[in-house]
Amino acid sequence: MGVEQEAVVGKKVLVLGVGGLFGRGLSYILAKNNEVHGLDLFPKPEVLKEVDQWCSKLWTVDCSEPHCLRDIPRDYDVVYNEAVAWGHGRAMDWSLFADLTRINSFFPGQVMEHFGPTGAQLVFGATGGCYVASKNRYDLHKEGVTMSEGGVHPYDDTKLGGEMLVNYFSAEHKIPAVILRYYWPAAPYGAGGRAARTARSFLAGKPTKVSRKNPWYHSVGYISDMIYATIAAANQAACPAPLYNVTGAAVANYMEVDELVAKELGMEPLWEEVERERDMPMYIADVTRMSNDLWRPRVGLEECVRRCIRAIKEDIRTPQDWMFE
Repeated sequence: MGVEQEAVVGKKVLVLGVGGLFGRGLSYILAKNNEVHGLDLFPKPEVLKEVDQWCSKLWTVDCSEPHCLRDIPRDYDVVYNEAVAWGHGRAMDWSLFADLTRINSFFPGQVMEHFGPTGAQLVFGATGGCYVASKNRYDLHKEGVTMSEGGVHPYDDTKLGGEMLVNYFSAEHKIPAVILRYYWPAAPYGAGGRAARTARSFLAGKPTKVSRKNPWYHSVGYISDMIYATIAAANQAACPAPLYNVTGAAVANYMEVDELVAKELGMEPLWEEVERERDMPMYIADVTRMSNDLWRPRVGLEECVRRCIRAIKEDIRTPQDWMFE
């Protein structure tokens, strides 16, 4: 049975990348039971203002800079690294690759070096894109098999590089850590994944693209399940660093998600039939280890869709308690 969010209570916690999708929700929940500090470049002033409501202290730091942690205190009980550089598109552009490498690959090493000697519990967010893509909806990614697409997407490759540094420091220098491979999250206060995009399209009278012949399946992870698993992961930090897939239990294609969106909106789906839903291999996770050790997913696909649409209807763009029930 998975543990509750109270797995981390009364601690001094640092969230790196606190202004991102995971960082915002993670700090919001952790701040209810802990002293939470945050670090980010904060390119959006409104996000800085948002997280300042619940974080005790914030630092504006560029994680791509060498020695960027030099002035950050080390006396934290738990450190969550959610700092990430996304990039755009699937082409391996070497200038883009260099930018992503500084944050996705090298920064995790700086985190290990800076906080490792203090005994802090270190949790690192990674991506299911580190796996070879699935061939069909029943070909689940299991922990322990690591291989990216070999230069197809700079984000996946650079995140894999970061994992390698964490694994090395954890095994060779006895620094406890844990690695979480996240899959596409749906968050009402953020982009919301497929459900939110479809809802906005349908409300605007625009169709979404679907394929009955070649549907694209993916693991649907709702943000509360993924954040509670992330919180609990701190207590699994070990040497060498264990690896967990983190997402929801639901697997769906675009048409299935769109049907639920239309039902919640009280309308018929607006579809444009295409040959393929998405020209990309499938990424579907086995969440057995997550369910046993961290958190058992509770929010199903229908409830996930309902919450994302509620946020759109009420124009809510910040974390709220009902999103994490």
